[in-house]
This record gives sequence, structure tokens and C-alpha cells, in this order.
Amino acid sequence: MDALSYLLIAILGAFIASFLALIPALHIYNVITLAFLFAGGLQAWLLPDQFAILLLGMVTGYAVLSA
Repeated sequence: MDALSYLLIAILGAFIASFLALIPALHIYNVITLAFLFAGGLQAWLLPDQFAILLLGMVTGYAVLSA
């Protein structure tokens, strides 16, 4: 994978987090816990390093919107 695809996956994570930040009383760490539970089903679409970049994008996007 090239750097551009990792950047796009991180941006996708930030967009996901921006929509999740609108839901009251839902913290991003709860969503990440659910993502880890369903990570086995995501292996068909995402490699483990892509999954990690997606989670980093989600945490970063949530942190920026919550600040």
C-alpha cells in the first residue's frame, strides 16, 4: 500500500468520528471497542495496518471535534 491510501483511510476515520461525535454520550473509545469486537469480519476489507490507521483517524477526528 502506498502512503496516499493510508492517508485516505485516516481521513475516512476522521469522517466517521465526526458523525459519531454528534451522538450524545457516545465516546470514541466505546466505538473502537466495538470495532475490535467486529475486527474479524473487517479482515476481508481491511488489512491490520489499515485498521490501525482507521482507528488513529477516528481518535484524531474525535479529539479535534471535542476540543
